[in-house]
Amino acid sequence: MTGRMIFRLGQLAAIIRDMDANLSQVCSLAEEHHRQGRLADAETCYRRALQLSPDEPDVLHALGVLSSQVGRVQEAVELIGRAIDVQPQAAHFHANLGEVYRRDGQFPEAVTHYRHALSLDPLSAQVHNNLGEAFRALGRADEAERHFLQAIKLQPEFAEVLNNLGELCRESDRPEEALAYYDLALEVRADLPQIHNNRGAVLTHLEQWDSAVESLRQAISLNPDYVEAHYNLAAALRDRGDLEEAAESYQQALRIAPEHFDSLNNLGNTLRDLGNCTEATTVLDRAIVLQPDHAGAHYNRSLCWLAQGDFARGWPEHEWRWKREESPPRHAPRPLWRGESLSGKTILIHGEQGVGDEIMFASCVPDMIARAGRCVVECDPRLKPLLSRSFPAAEIVARGKSGNLAMICEDYAIDVHSPAGNLPRYVRDGLSRFPQRERFLVANAAAVFTWKRRFESLGTGLKIGIAWRGGTVPRVKRLRSIPLSQWGPLFDLSGVHWISLQHGDHQEELLSAARQYGTKIHTWLEVDPLRDLEEFASLICKLDLVISVDNTTVHMAGTLGTPTWVALSQAADWRWLRERGDSPWYSSLRLFRQQRLGDWQDVLEHVVSEVRELAER
Repeated sequence: MTGRMIFRLGQLAAIIRDMDANLSQVCSLAEEHHRQGRLADAETCYRRALQLSPDEPDVLHALGVLSSQVGRVQEAVELIGRAIDVQPQAAHFHANLGEVYRRDGQFPEAVTHYRHALSLDPLSAQVHNNLGEAFRALGRADEAERHFLQAIKLQPEFAEVLNNLGELCRESDRPEEALAYYDLALEVRADLPQIHNNRGAVLTHLEQWDSAVESLRQAISLNPDYVEAHYNLAAALRDRGDLEEAAESYQQALRIAPEHFDSLNNLGNTLRDLGNCTEATTVLDRAIVLQPDHAGAHYNRSLCWLAQGDFARGWPEHEWRWKREESPPRHAPRPLWRGESLSGKTILIHGEQGVGDEIMFASCVPDMIARAGRCVVECDPRLKPLLSRSFPAAEIVARGKSGNLAMICEDYAIDVHSPAGNLPRYVRDGLSRFPQRERFLVANAAAVFTWKRRFESLGTGLKIGIAWRGGTVPRVKRLRSIPLSQWGPLFDLSGVHWISLQHGDHQEELLSAARQYGTKIHTWLEVDPLRDLEEFASLICKLDLVISVDNTTVHMAGTLGTPTWVALSQAADWRWLRERGDSPWYSSLRLFRQQRLGDWQDVLEHVVSEVRELAER
């Protein structure tokens, strides 16, 4: 501060002490303190000014704004309200009262005052923006967008509004439009870390992970302590498959904000994927201390325990899945079975999660048939023929489009019900409780014979089915899948006929592999596991071997007793446990585990060696 400024402030302070001080001089001193951030001194001056002129609207307004800044919301409302009573045509008074309400979460009141401000000054881009933010908070996206667009029309290079439009589009599931607005905002203000952060988040949603990582790192370079940017960077890295870097970014967010719940929760998931279940559980314990009723954190901890084979703790905790927004429970008008005696009672077991999970949990059905007086199993319609044949002592019902369980409960006189995924809590609470049955499901004998003849027509040699893609979530798909272009060493082996078991449209991949390796991978278009699991099961039964990544094919082959080799990512799903070469769920499975995340070379070399030995027998 210059000597002249110090002299001026000292001179004005002396004036304050004079009871006959000039009002304008007191106000000038108050405004100076306020601009410089000396809020206590500013407040003293404002209150002295009000002693001189109790109804001075500008002073009432300014002191109200200051009160809002220091968190005295009610006082701010009263002071600015008094200013409005004196000078009702002052648009900025209404605008700032709206801002006090908005920042306090009182959005309807904020809307009222913003609208009044615009009725007095319709050309204020800032008020249109603030009104848009209030509407956005109220979930009134169309009105929010209208005011954001009006703000841009009035002030085309308003970076904050462009960013808000981007956020609105992102929330409205219009990511491409959001990205366009973020890019425009950065043309105006490339130095705002928030815009780089938001842009990175939407690029992650668009699965443009490299660009997302670059944008988020730019946000962090502008603000190294930006917790949300570290968190979003971790999410982008995790989706890209860079789990170790993701863990470090989550940890960096936690170094800045040790109680950042989302970072704790997702760090726990990432550490579990990396195989560090003990550390992951410790991190999730910390998250649960912060939010004891957070279903996602409990569910994630259950997966750690299950992956470690700690079924006694894992299965009860696994029931938190029903409290997550993404997997609400299916309601049945009957009591939930909790392990009590089922003698003389009828239980309804209903499917959940994906087809692979339904198949896996169906391995518990024989246990339930033995316990219950009567067992009704509701399942995916594609599984009904297989389950009906395999469990003749149970009654199998195909799931309707509505998924309504009430009619089944009424039609079959159900006493109790259970989601299929709850059954292991009572019948698989330890490794010794997993029966070593050769198979659980029985394929159609006539169809199996037809496939036997088809495979014989291919000539001598092993008939090996392959599937190379798994997962539906992009992050999981990237970790689990092995591009067909990497299977070349297997296709070089002699004495093998390769059969595609991959679901979905994969003709281009097959043609490319044929051109690259000169190997025909047999496929039958009528065998589509997305439509017909009955035919798919029959085909699998007559294969000599299945080699697959983690997908539904593995479960189908395992439950049919077909020898199956599973190529597992280092970030393997909980059901495959840790460091095992076999599976307690299916006795015909062998597990080939990645040693380095993302590197399939060791797995494929091991598989090639084993297939060669098998072919030479």
